[in-house]
Amino acid sequence: MKLKTIINAVDALNELQQKELPIEESFKVVNIIQQIEPHFNNYSEQREKLMRKYGNTEDRINYTIKNVNVAKYLQEIEPLENLDIEIKLEKIKLNKDISIKAVHLRQLLDFVELKEGAE
Repeated sequence: MKLKTIINAVDALNELQQKELPIEESFKVVNIIQQIEPHFNNYSEQREKLMRKYGNTEDRINYTIKNVNVAKYLQEIEPLENLDIEIKLEKIKLNKDISIKAVHLRQLLDFVELKEGAE
């Protein structure tokens, strides 16, 4: 699985973690989060280094990449985002009646499947 897929799913997995799910599915959510957390943290560190290298900040929290540096930033961040990361993935089975934002469902497509026969 590409690191970018994992990074994009973090918020959605955190939202899913807040849902009332059957215990087995909750276990799968927590297991996935525990597996991807080190990769997400490492990515965040590397991304922050690049933001400091190529960007400007006034508050040391929010960075803006200078226009002249966008290509350089993308040249370094894209290979990182395209790294293949191995995780042991047992898809989370969701009932069709679960309430979740469409944007989060899209981010979770590689991690979930709908239960057969669920109404």
